[in-house]
Amino acid sequence: MAKLQQDNKSIGGVTTMDANMCAGHDDKLAMINPDLAWGRCVENGANILLTDYPKKWSSI
Repeated sequence: MAKLQQDNKSIGGVTTMDANMCAGHDDKLAMINPDLAWGRCVENGANILLTDYPKKWSSI
């Protein structure tokens, strides 16, 4: 999916503020393990994350 989106220059956004909106890979998990939370979203094609912690996201 990520490869397809890159090839088509698609934008895929994920809301990580609520576990129900991102298959459990939410901000709460990202505070413990950002790779498992936000990294998983990016691996699956997201190139925009809506998060309550933009400073932490931008520091990764």
